[in-house]
Amino acid sequence: MAGSNQALRLQGMLSGIANTVGGMGAASNWTAQNVRDYMAPDLDPSSEESLLKRQQWAMRNGYQDEANKLGGALGALKQANQQKAAKTQLGGMQTAMAQLEQERQNALASLTVPGGGPPSNAQVAEVNKNFAQAAQRLSGRIAQTAGGINGSTGMEGAEAFSKYKRTENFKTILTNSGKAEWAPMAEYIDDPAVLQDIITGKLGDEYDPAAVREYKYYMS
Repeated sequence: MAGSNQALRLQGMLSGIANTVGGMGAASNWTAQNVRDYMAPDLDPSSEESLLKRQQWAMRNGYQDEANKLGGALGALKQANQQKAAKTQLGGMQTAMAQLEQERQNALASLTVPGGGPPSNAQVAEVNKNFAQAAQRLSGRIAQTAGGINGSTGMEGAEAFSKYKRTENFKTILTNSGKAEWAPMAEYIDDPAVLQDIITGKLGDEYDPAAVREYKYYMS
């Protein structure tokens, strides 16, 4: 009986040790997990780099659901940033297209003729051709950039080039019709009827964009 009691006591001791060791292991696991969580990178939802680092950390530490959600958020943020960058780039190109016309005017004004006198028609035509080609190339870039923007019509490039040519033509017509003071307003005129009323004096002498827009409104 004594041997049996000793055996039971020994078994109890071993079980107690096993439970203690097991408990220590659980505590160790809990501590390690919390250390890993504490070491997680800070998360900034507006930063692609921050989202990527947090996603990589989640994958390394077995948080697959979190990693999947972070991957979705990262993809959405990348797309939003790409759209924003494309819109900024498109705006810059559209501004450059408008500036081309002013550069054309400057180029025409700088034409010289040996011995003096106005530039020849050939000189003027060469300047106009070169700038039209530049505008055509730029319109292609505008179309390509706009194509990657949600909500674009696909006509942005063609419309930009059409506006450039219309502005060029209207400036020439206004200058040749004795209305050179209106030439800077040509880019705001998109209706030949408005152009005609400027030439005939119906629009008056207040040559500014607001006057052109207001006049067009009352014509409709």
